[in-house]
Amino acid sequence: MWFITRVGRYNHERDAIGELAAEPWIENVRWRLDRGLFVDADLLVGEVRRPVTLAYPDIFPFAPPSVRPREGGERWSIHQYGPGGELCLEHRSDNWQEHVTGADVLRSAHRLLSTEAGATGDPDASRVVPSAHRVSLGQRLRSKPMRLVETEALAA
Repeated sequence: MWFITRVGRYNHERDAIGELAAEPWIENVRWRLDRGLFVDADLLVGEVRRPVTLAYPDIFPFAPPSVRPREGGERWSIHQYGPGGELCLEHRSDNWQEHVTGADVLRSAHRLLSTEAGATGDPDASRVVPSAHRVSLGQRLRSKPMRLVETEALAA
């Protein structure tokens, strides 16, 4: 329960998200305590409303918060871990720094979704956001379904 043991950091997070709530692209910002600390908000991406939940991990600020669709099963981005899964953002576990705030993570989510949808909501203005992950040929092949014919020799 980092928000109890690190009250200064919790206040910093509340202030940062409070300032963020004044931006025109975010609405209905609500803090929620439910087996952890969460912030629910609606990101406005062009004409589309994206209800998200920012989830702070128990070991914050030593690990990043995650952002996912508030409604289960929705797929918004190619940078998302499956339908309803968390978005892969600029600030993530492999490059996390303790000074980054939940507000920064929400900005990153809005930037990703806005870029993919086109800044104006115009589908013709949409762009592919390149992945920051580098995978080997073996990793790429392993992620594709393939058939394996098991001959008697192979079984032996």
